[in-house]
Amino acid sequence: MADIVSSKILSENVREVVYQFNYQYVDTGNESLVTKINVSDLQANSNGDPCTGLRILNCNFNVAGMQIKVLKDGDTQDPIMLNLTEDQSGNFDFSNVGGLPSTTQLTEATRTYAVTVVNSGGNKFALGGVTNPAINLLKNHTYVFDQSDNTNAGHQIAFKQGAGGAAYTTGVTTTGTLGQAGSKTTIVTTADTPDLFYYCVAHGEGMGNTASLVNPTGDVLFSTVNAGANDSYQIVMRLKKNYKVQ
Repeated sequence: MADIVSSKILSENVREVVYQFNYQYVDTGNESLVTKINVSDLQANSNGDPCTGLRILNCNFNVAGMQIKVLKDGDTQDPIMLNLTEDQSGNFDFSNVGGLPSTTQLTEATRTYAVTVVNSGGNKFALGGVTNPAINLLKNHTYVFDQSDNTNAGHQIAFKQGAGGAAYTTGVTTTGTLGQAGSKTTIVTTADTPDLFYYCVAHGEGMGNTASLVNPTGDVLFSTVNAGANDSYQIVMRLKKNYKVQ
């Protein structure tokens, strides 16, 4: 038998929406990055502009047994907005500060990738220990590629407008000496930044991969931890609606 799960809108207008989430564990296991609110499904404002993000104004919760992570849909990470611990009930009120940061923002103002060079069928960039991953970059954000590790010597990371495309330098700066403390390459993305490809200036595209530009979805995700028999939650959230990427 599957777990008993429901999400429903209790009320909605152009400014706010109130959701109720219920979950009763049966035998399926933990929820993992389950989309609970898809902002594209919410009502547009009076100008017809779609909702692009949300701020949590109030959260009333009753949690039995498990831990719940409420996350905002990010790029390659999903930052935690709220962490509701097991066997707790209560109410969080963020309305006096305008709500939790919008789901269209990352927790970090700047995302940093630790860059190393590894031999995996030839030299390749590793980002955060992952060998030449395809990555997503949010528009209107700053990304730092830290090249201070000594394996970066002679391997300047740079960007192209797609594989085989022209070099892309808008908003890109390099600092320091490769492989030494303080060496980094920074890119500041905008609403107009195209899909990119990161590569090595000296050794070509084989060291890199795609860097796709995406708009943050503004969606709200749930993950549960240590869910077991008879565990459950009931959560009611009041959220402020945003109509532009911040």
